[in-house]
Amino acid sequence: MRLTKFQHLKLAALLLLAVPCHALQFNYSFVNTDGFGTALGSVVKGTINGLNDNTVNFQKVTVTLDSISGSDALGYAPHGWTDFGVFTVSGGLITEAAFSSNDGTLGIDLNTSPGGRGLVFPLPGFVPFYRNGTPEITFTPVAGDLHSTGSAVPDSSTNTLALLAGSAAGLLVLRRRGHAKSPT
Repeated sequence: MRLTKFQHLKLAALLLLAVPCHALQFNYSFVNTDGFGTALGSVVKGTINGLNDNTVNFQKVTVTLDSISGSDALGYAPHGWTDFGVFTVSGGLITEAAFSSNDGTLGIDLNTSPGGRGLVFPLPGFVPFYRNGTPEITFTPVAGDLHSTGSAVPDSSTNTLALLAGSAAGLLVLRRRGHAKSPT
C-alpha cells in the first residue's frame, strides 16, 4: 500500500493525538489577614483545574472555592467560576497566577504579582470580603496528579519519547515500503 504525502500527514497527526496527557489540578489557599467584615485568620481554600505543565497557560480554567475555615457565616463556599486566566506552571508548580472572575454573585481574584492578593468578595458592593496580605497565596499540586517521582508532570517523558520514536519508525517503514514497490 502506498500512502500519499497527505495520508502520511494524517497518519502522523493521528499518532500524535494518541500521546497521553491530562490537565493538572492544584489546590490554593490563603489566610484572611486584611479582610473586612469577615473573621480574620480564616483560611480560604479551593482548587484550580485545567492547567498544563511547563507553559504559560492562557485559557479557560475552572476555579472553585471549596471552604473557608472558622466561620463562613456568609455562605460563600462552595462556589465555582470558569473563566480565562493566566497561570505559569513550571515543573509541576504554579510560579505565577493572574485570575479574576465574577459571576454577578461572587467574585475572586488570585494574583501573585508584586502587591498581588487573594480576594473573595460579593457582588454588588464588594463587602464583606476575605483578603490576604502576608503570607501570600499557596498553590500545591493535587495528590492524584503526583507520580512516583514526586512531580506533578502528567506524562513521563520516557513514554512520550518512546511513542514518538515508534510512530516515526512506523511512518518510515510505511514510506519505504511504498517507494520500494514499483508500479507494474
